[in-house]
Amino acid sequence: MNMPAEIERMTRAERLKAMELIWESLVKEAGSVESPAWHGDILEGRLEKIRKGEANFLDLDEVRRRLGRKP
Repeated sequence: MNMPAEIERMTRAERLKAMELIWESLVKEAGSVESPAWHGDILEGRLEKIRKGEANFLDLDEVRRRLGRKP
């Protein structure tokens, strides 16, 4: 089975439906996937910044500006 070639032959609507089905199947398994330890470390570091009042937050317009996108 040549999956990439098969995907290329699908219509856009078929590819989007396939993505939805794949996503639904992954969501059902979400509880069985463990996050790596480093991910928890990063989240804890971010929470600590929030607790100390050192966190910086961006609104959506600023994020778009930084990415070079129009609002």
